[in-house]
Amino acid sequence: MKLVIKMFALTSLGLAPLALSAEEPGQDQVAIELNKLEQVEDACRIYMVVRNGRTAYDSFKLDVVLFDTGGVIASRVAVGMGPLRAERPTVKLFDVQDQPCEGIGSLLVNEVLECQPADVASDCLARIEVGSRTDVQILR
Repeated sequence: MKLVIKMFALTSLGLAPLALSAEEPGQDQVAIELNKLEQVEDACRIYMVVRNGRTAYDSFKLDVVLFDTGGVIASRVAVGMGPLRAERPTVKLFDVQDQPCEGIGSLLVNEVLECQPADVASDCLARIEVGSRTDVQILR
């Protein structure tokens, strides 16, 4: 109950943690934070901070759908996030060509396309938690 109250308090301040600490039981989540969007010539560069739990992944590839500010699908990209080492945060970035950053309203982690080790592949999408430090919302 205390964890729920703390998470609610942090969420109301915009400081919600993306995942439980590595010492917490059941910490097998992959927390993906949309950290920054940066216009680079004719592309929007998207920075993601990934905080991984106890499971290391050789491959972790996402199907990401970008919506414009009106909620209409603007683009769809496959994003390689792996390899992901256990209990270690990392920064991943990717460019979306011909997409102005200010035109992005939200991102959706639509599916996990690849997830290795294979023994957890069936529930990789369920392991993902999302958050954003930008005005752009990220959904799962």
